[in-house]
Amino acid sequence: MVISMDKYTPKSHFFKITKIIQAGFVFATFIVFICFIIINSDFRMALFQSPLATLSTMLLWTFFLANVIFIILDLHIFYNDLRASDDIQRITYLDDLTGMPNRFSCDLVFQMYAEPEKIRHVGCALIEIDNLITTNEQLGREAGNQLLIDFSNILEEIGNDYGFVGRNGGNEFLLVIENSNKQSMDNFFAEIHTRLKRYNALELNNPIKIYYKYVLNDELHASRFSDIITEVYKLIHNRND
Repeated sequence: MVISMDKYTPKSHFFKITKIIQAGFVFATFIVFICFIIINSDFRMALFQSPLATLSTMLLWTFFLANVIFIILDLHIFYNDLRASDDIQRITYLDDLTGMPNRFSCDLVFQMYAEPEKIRHVGCALIEIDNLITTNEQLGREAGNQLLIDFSNILEEIGNDYGFVGRNGGNEFLLVIENSNKQSMDNFFAEIHTRLKRYNALELNNPIKIYYKYVLNDELHASRFSDIITEVYKLIHNRND
């Protein structure tokens, strides 16, 4: 599942198309004018003999040049605005530290499942880095942040093939699989554990250990997505039960 953050709105797409058409029209007119000068010898002679023809030609060249300059300026401003819009969207939807979908993006996913039919086969998991607090205390916040970044990269690389993954704030990572069952969840976490095993073999001094719980609505039969989230929160925050 991908949250759309397409910066090409219908309005911006229309602007881009009109500028392309304008550039094509100017270029075609320029080519026709050049061909006319080459083919028509009388017109070429008139350019040098008639002040009016010379003036008209200079005005036409000025028109061509001005159009090219304004098209370039318009496109420059257009793409600068798109980059600014993209930066705003990144700030809004992506976590500053890890670059993965943030809490706001997770809330958008919750809203997508407002209807009971859409959550019938949804699976939801919450994942925590089990040794994050210990790492922060023993090795410092920078080392803890590196764990968050590295785990986020692993989670996104694997999770995007299954559904939505995001950082739901702090040390909470969310996985939502739209058509899920026990097999799909087990396959996902088997891949995660395989990647973490390879990662930890290289990072002996600062490994990643995770703790997770998941809920399948095929088993819970909730009518609201919030009930699924509540249930998985209960499971992950009641380790001793």
